[in-house]
Amino acid sequence: MLAALAWLSLRCADEHYDRLLLAKSASAPNLSPQTVEDFCAEEFLVTYEIECQTAAEAHNYRLPLTMIGTNSCYRQILSYPLLNGGFFSAVAWQAGNKEAVLNATAAFKLFGSYQTTGQTLKMEGANWLIVGVLDDGDAENPRVYVPASISGGNIDSLLVLLDNQPVNADYAINGLKQLGVYEHNYTIVDLSAASAAFAQRLTVALYTVLILIILLLLRRCAGLLFKRLPFYREQLKQLYPRELLTAHFGGLLTTTLAALALLAGIAALVTLALQVLAICLTWKDLLPTGHAWALGSFANKLSWLHTWHPVGMIMFLILLAVLVLILYFCLRQKYK
Repeated sequence: MLAALAWLSLRCADEHYDRLLLAKSASAPNLSPQTVEDFCAEEFLVTYEIECQTAAEAHNYRLPLTMIGTNSCYRQILSYPLLNGGFFSAVAWQAGNKEAVLNATAAFKLFGSYQTTGQTLKMEGANWLIVGVLDDGDAENPRVYVPASISGGNIDSLLVLLDNQPVNADYAINGLKQLGVYEHNYTIVDLSAASAAFAQRLTVALYTVLILIILLLLRRCAGLLFKRLPFYREQLKQLYPRELLTAHFGGLLTTTLAALALLAGIAALVTLALQVLAICLTWKDLLPTGHAWALGSFANKLSWLHTWHPVGMIMFLILLAVLVLILYFCLRQKYK
C-alpha cells in the first residue's frame, strides 16, 4: 500500500498540478477573451478554454474535432510538451492571425505525422497555418488550439499560474476579483494543494508506520521497567546503592537505557503526532464535493486528478485501518 501511495505521488508530479489554481463559474459565462488578455498583461498569467465542435480538412480528408480558443500562455500554464514547432504568440493573438496548434491525435489523423509545422488546414471556411503540435495527453480526441481573438465566445473557467513570488493562491484569489471572480460566484480550487496532498498522504502513512513501531517499542520498554523497578526497590532495602550497582550493574544499565529509550520514544511520538496533525489540518478544503469542478473547461487536464484523488484517499484510509489492526493485535498478544 505504501508503494501504491508512492506511485500516486510520483505520477501526480508528472501531471504538473503543483502551480495551478482553477476558478470555475457557477453561472453563465460572462468574461470576454480580451478582458482576460488585458488582465494578463497587467497582473499575472491566466488562461482559459472556449470549446466548440467543428471539422478540419487537409489532403481531402475531413476530420471532426474540438476547436479550443485560448491565449498564448495556455501551453506554459498547462505544461503540455511540444512535439513539433511552437505555440502561437501574444502578437499573433492580438493581430488575429489564423494560426493553429494541433494535438498529437489530430496531427496523426490529418497528416499521419507530427511534422506538420508550416502546413495548412481548412476550418470554418478559412485556411489556417499550423504552427505546432503539442501532446495534451488525449490519445482519443482530436483537438486544435487557436487564438480566442478569432474564435470568440465567453469564458466560464480560468486557470492561474502560481509562481509564489508573489503570486501564491491568496494573492491570485484576491487579484481575480478585478475580473469579478469571487468565491460566491465561482468555485475556486487550489490544484497545487490537491497535488501536494498525494505526497502528504505518503508522508503521513510513513509517519504512522513510525508511530506504530515506536508504540510497540515503548510498550516493551515500559514492560521492562515495570518488571525491574520493583525488584531494585526491594534490593535497596537490603543493599547500599554502591553494593546494588556492583551486584546488578548489567541489569541496572539495561534498565537505565530502557528508561532513556522510553523518554526519547515519547518525545519522538509527540513530535510525529504533531507533524501528522499539522499536515491533516491542511486537508479540510482540498477539493469541492461533486463532479462539476472537473467537467467542462480543462476537463482533459483535470481528469487524472478527478479520478485518482478519491482513490488515493481510499487507499490511505485502508492503510491506516490496517496499521491500527496490526497495533491492536500486537498489544492484545502482549496482554496474554
